[in-house]
Amino acid sequence: MGKKIKAQSKLLLEILPDSVSPEDIPEIFPRSKFQYFKKNSIKTAFIVSSEPVDSQIYHAIVGVFNNNGLAVLGFYLDSFDESRFDTLRGAVQDLKKSLARGGCMVISYKSKHALSFIASLYVYNGKAPDEAAAHVRKIKRDDSGIDVNKNFLHKFHEYVTHSGGAKNIIPNAIQIDTSAERPQAKEMPRQPKTSKTASRTTTADAALMKTGPFYRSIRFKLISIISIIIMASLAGMIFLATRFFKNDNRIRIQENNLQLAEVMALKIKSEIDKYKLISSVMLEEGGKGGVSGYRSLISTGEKEVIFSGIMQETGKNKQKFIKTYYNKPLMNRHAISEKDIVNLNNTSNKIYGLSLSGESIINNISPYFNLPVLVLSFPYEQGAGGSVRSVMVSFIKLENLLKTFKTTGIIKAFMVNYKGDVIAHPDVSQVLSGPNFSTIPICRLMMKSKIDNGQTQYRDAAGVYYLGSFKKIDSEGFGIIAAAREKEAFQAVYQIQERNMIITGMVLTGAILFIFFFGKTITSPIIKLVGATRQIIQGQYHVDIAPSTKDEIGQLTSTFIEMGKGLEEREKIKAAFGKFVNKDLAEAALRDEIRLGGERKNVTILFSDIRSFTEISERLEPEQVVEFLNGYMTRMVSCVETMKGIVDKFIGDAIMAVWGTPISRGNDAENAVNSALLMRMEIMKLNRERSGPQKPAIRIGCGINTGTVLAGQIGSENRMEYTVIGDPVNLASRIESLNKPFGTDILISEDSYRLVRDIFAVEKMKQIKVKGKMEQQQIYAVLGRLDDPGRPKSLAELQALLGIEKPASVSDEELVKMLDHGEEKYEIIQK
Repeated sequence: MGKKIKAQSKLLLEILPDSVSPEDIPEIFPRSKFQYFKKNSIKTAFIVSSEPVDSQIYHAIVGVFNNNGLAVLGFYLDSFDESRFDTLRGAVQDLKKSLARGGCMVISYKSKHALSFIASLYVYNGKAPDEAAAHVRKIKRDDSGIDVNKNFLHKFHEYVTHSGGAKNIIPNAIQIDTSAERPQAKEMPRQPKTSKTASRTTTADAALMKTGPFYRSIRFKLISIISIIIMASLAGMIFLATRFFKNDNRIRIQENNLQLAEVMALKIKSEIDKYKLISSVMLEEGGKGGVSGYRSLISTGEKEVIFSGIMQETGKNKQKFIKTYYNKPLMNRHAISEKDIVNLNNTSNKIYGLSLSGESIINNISPYFNLPVLVLSFPYEQGAGGSVRSVMVSFIKLENLLKTFKTTGIIKAFMVNYKGDVIAHPDVSQVLSGPNFSTIPICRLMMKSKIDNGQTQYRDAAGVYYLGSFKKIDSEGFGIIAAAREKEAFQAVYQIQERNMIITGMVLTGAILFIFFFGKTITSPIIKLVGATRQIIQGQYHVDIAPSTKDEIGQLTSTFIEMGKGLEEREKIKAAFGKFVNKDLAEAALRDEIRLGGERKNVTILFSDIRSFTEISERLEPEQVVEFLNGYMTRMVSCVETMKGIVDKFIGDAIMAVWGTPISRGNDAENAVNSALLMRMEIMKLNRERSGPQKPAIRIGCGINTGTVLAGQIGSENRMEYTVIGDPVNLASRIESLNKPFGTDILISEDSYRLVRDIFAVEKMKQIKVKGKMEQQQIYAVLGRLDDPGRPKSLAELQALLGIEKPASVSDEELVKMLDHGEEKYEIIQK
């Protein structure tokens, strides 16, 4: 056998050798191959030819396929140009419908356009021409002599784009089966052939479990929705809890800051008051040379008071120290001279003078001595009317005060005066450099505040955020500021937030895993239902599924199984019903779409009956008559249905068939004549099988006419019949009855002839005039197809082929009486 590409395809290609003979057909298509066709749901074959097909070969193919339950359609494609677009589209539509029913075969006979025909299907279904050509070219054989006409495909693509295609069935792949290696019938002896066809191996389970991308699945949606809900819930709780905890923490830290500032302010004020007293004692007692009663204070003063003096105003903006005390031992220990103190006092007289107005002044003079020292200036002696007569100035070492600011924890405190100058700070370097903090927001707030305490959040020059509080002692001219870095203050908050996020991730991961596995209990039955739905679409109504749960999905599965049984029963009814009426009509009846009434349609009618059937039936037993008629009708009905016709009714041994209703194929007259030619071939084949007095040769006559009829349901609501009525029907019946006197087997009317004159070879017969009609009717005898080189060339040759005796000369009047049993319905006019 030949080359095969992708065995899972449903579209097969068979390339017949040019020298094939009718006797080769059964060998090319053995029974094993039809078993393979059945396994792959192949139901229709297309014969694609570029040259006239030998009628014997054509009918041999039709016969072997019909005997195995497959339909055959012919497609003559002599050229690929724009004039064939409509014809090609009709053939492609038929090919697409065949694929939708399960699959089909394309038989290439003397055709170079088979691949282009298949590629046209892909173009019609939406593929780009180049893509379609590349796909189909994969099956090309070097010696096949066929190729794809890409230029035509591009033009056909434009045609389909404007006229509308159908993005439906596209075969997964194509299998090529060429007979090029098969021995030629007339050139060498035939040898036994074996079929090497491959089979599909896809299992039912794979079909059931076939699903789309995971992100489109219900399981993914469940995971997404529940994950979003969990994340939103936990994130909301974490956000609110963190916010509330952070606010509570801020309030608590601010309160702690303020409390610390207040405690330290009171302590510093107490120390300053003590230093004021020590300075007075040192000055007074030191001047008298006695220290009785102030031993402890003087001891402290000797360690911390560097200088003490009383200053009075001697003139406008002029002050003078009237009494001084220098702590020589302490000064010597820190290398401080009297001159240093005098010089500093001289430059600070204006500041000291502020105390004459009743203010207490504290300044940091550490940068001057490079030693933590502060200066106190406060009213000392009151005069008349509450005025200040003198001011005491004291230089105090800060070592003892700085110990107060050495706090542990995240809160840091420092002391500034009324100008924002640093007085005390836990960082001694800050004290020694004496910076001004008036630009810091918390310090600025304290300096402007009219109340003695406050708190705020602020950011320093480095961009670090703080939570700060202050306590101001206006009477002494200083304030205490306590602050904590926000990052350190909220460290616990951030740690809790981080732990909550870790817990959220763990909960979310657990939820996703739980939903993923739990979702299988929901999605698996649904996936099986989807697979079962696909089986039902393919006509397999007995689905192998069972409910796995007792919830709504289990109920749905049970209902689906019952639905499958119902559809299976419906198909059985339709199949049984289809034996009595056309399948399309059966489906319409099952859908309750058939009502009384009709519509006018242009159709082609064929009447066929057996010549001298009464004489034949008299020789047979009733059972033999029925058996004979059943076999005969089976062959004739197959000829009608192969050519897309509908058997309207059986009238004894006669058959009435119609083309063009309920659906027109566009070439109804051609299909009707093709059906009559198939009947001719079947009768010839049947007569070769019959012999003896019990099985005499039979002859048939076919009459074909085209015209407008009334098509629809005729009858009552309880019993109706779909049929056609009108003069064209009567004329077709009368034309059929003319076959015997004319010595023919197929006669067509003039109306039918106009539609098929370029397709079939005919011979003009006598004209007739039907009673009741004024116009004459020209009758034609059909010899065969014009593209069939083996057709009869004349009526005499046809009569010889069929074994029809030339009829005796009969007058027109006798012919009328013979045909109409005395009722003159028409007259024959000799020309």
